[in-house]
Amino acid sequence: MPRGFMFPNSQVQVWRPLLTSMPPQQQIRRDMHNHNIVARLRPGVSVAEAFSELDGIAARYKEAHPDESVGRGANVIPLHGFFVFNAQRPLVILLGAVGCLLLIACVNIASLVLSRAASRTREISIRAALGAGRGGIIRQLVIESVILALTGGALGAISAVSITDFLASKAPGAGQLVSSEGVPVDPVVFLFAFGIAVLSGVGVGLYPAIRASRTDLANDLKSGGRSATATRAHARLRTVLVATELAFSVVLVMGAGLLLRSFFVLYQVQPGMRVEQTLTMEVSIPVASYRSPAQRASLLSQIAERVRTIPGVRSAGLTSCAPLSGVCNLLFYYVDGRPFVSGKFLQAPEQAVDPEYFASAGIPLLQGRTFKAEDGIGFDLNNPRPGSVVLSESLAKTVFPGEDPIGKHIFFDFEVQRGKIQGTPVPRYEVIGVVGDVLSTLDAKPAAMLYRPLLGMGNTAATVLLHTAVEPKSVIGVARDTLRRMDPGLAVSRVRTGEETLSSSTSNRQFNMLLLGTFAGLALLLAAIGLYGLVSHTVSQRQAEIGIRLALGATRQQVNRLILFQGLKPAMAGVVLGVVGSGFAAPILRAQLFGITPMDLWTFATVPALLLVIAVLACCLPARRASMLDPTTALRSE
Repeated sequence: MPRGFMFPNSQVQVWRPLLTSMPPQQQIRRDMHNHNIVARLRPGVSVAEAFSELDGIAARYKEAHPDESVGRGANVIPLHGFFVFNAQRPLVILLGAVGCLLLIACVNIASLVLSRAASRTREISIRAALGAGRGGIIRQLVIESVILALTGGALGAISAVSITDFLASKAPGAGQLVSSEGVPVDPVVFLFAFGIAVLSGVGVGLYPAIRASRTDLANDLKSGGRSATATRAHARLRTVLVATELAFSVVLVMGAGLLLRSFFVLYQVQPGMRVEQTLTMEVSIPVASYRSPAQRASLLSQIAERVRTIPGVRSAGLTSCAPLSGVCNLLFYYVDGRPFVSGKFLQAPEQAVDPEYFASAGIPLLQGRTFKAEDGIGFDLNNPRPGSVVLSESLAKTVFPGEDPIGKHIFFDFEVQRGKIQGTPVPRYEVIGVVGDVLSTLDAKPAAMLYRPLLGMGNTAATVLLHTAVEPKSVIGVARDTLRRMDPGLAVSRVRTGEETLSSSTSNRQFNMLLLGTFAGLALLLAAIGLYGLVSHTVSQRQAEIGIRLALGATRQQVNRLILFQGLKPAMAGVVLGVVGSGFAAPILRAQLFGITPMDLWTFATVPALLLVIAVLACCLPARRASMLDPTTALRSE
């Protein structure tokens, strides 16, 4: 395949024909639903038309084989949508956050441009007096604004090139969407950014330019500045802009606050097993050296015994599926004594473990017993021993409600089919124990797990779980050396502490929270700068008034409070508008939240308070500067 080919993900390097990896008995079954089909639509055929045709095929299939396609249908999904389905909603949310941040930046710059235009009134009046037309003045001011926007856009584009690959490589699921060559620099994106910069520059600069071009030559040249009416109009407009900026900031910070609050609630969840002082590592057996299931089972048993002797290791267990890594395998099964209907089976996540796994993982035994070394049906399919299974608490309550599950028997669908085809006996498995629930991921519901004895299956790989008395990472090197001495062909991979595994299970939420939190932080910074600029400009415009107030007996505390309260008016208005806007926007985050509602009272109370504190801090310095004015100096300059 060509370099950079990624299907089904970038980790796959070798492909082989499907049928060579499927036993003959599986190739003739009609109830195997564990494969995906990739097809190319004929020219002119829509996805809806393909779905309709496939739906008809599925209906005819069900009619011909009613007992083997129970509860099954067919669907057509565009391949691109299949890959980005889980990423689409977070990306839309982040796009909205970027849009809010862009609007905040534009509003901030518009406010600054408006102030700058007001300070250039005399210059513009002189230009008009010397013959400059209104259109020329507007054109000049807009061009200045566009140049400013393009300069910022160019700097942003350079930054984007340098950080995009880094962010993409750190994103959860990057191996499925990002090639080893990184994210390509798409010229269309830069054209889009260029267009946004131009539009932002025009949008930000046009209104201030129009206002500035409305000159009153006699008054402006005489006074050297705007009239009181124009100054008040500018002040009102800047106040509205700052309030709008703060409103958008509240929406962004509220979203980040909801994600942070959700993440905090998520980390209070008990996973049902020990996380501290644990280490997991996946060990793969070279099948060419251990061809029989009995040989592989013996080697796995030796591995478990050997790692238990490592200094600092309290206990060690083996499992077929790393804990807290999602659902690894599903098994179809029937309950003995209940009506048997082919195709109508129960299903549950399955995990194969050795006798020491439950104690090493800290999973409590609630009823019965756990596995012993002799548990398992053995490797002679013609003479299987009675099997044993352990159920999780949720599975026991679901399958045997109000009953004692100990002593009940189940059998598995794949062994039923094998018995039909090969004529081998169908083993029964006795429920010997019930253990506590363990979450497949931290944000999942308690897993209805079914445990089988690992050493009776001859697996070609297993995950070793170590419970240590020392820092888990300190035993990694010793564990690798121990396994290498046993057999240099043993492959060790995915070595992680319990905390790292727990963090990995929430990586999607962490990444989204990090990005949205970064946008919210930038929004807060821009809003604080905008409010500070507004209050500072107000102080500079009102120096004479403040000097007169001080000269007539006003205390510096009174002046401080006056400026502070006037600065907080747009802040209060912006916070109120932002809270209202957040009430409409928050439900978009519903799918990203855990344990809280989009209208979480704690978040809706904390974020406005935080914004008001930041607003007070932004207003304090200009207010203090106003209160420290020397009235004589202020009146003399006027």
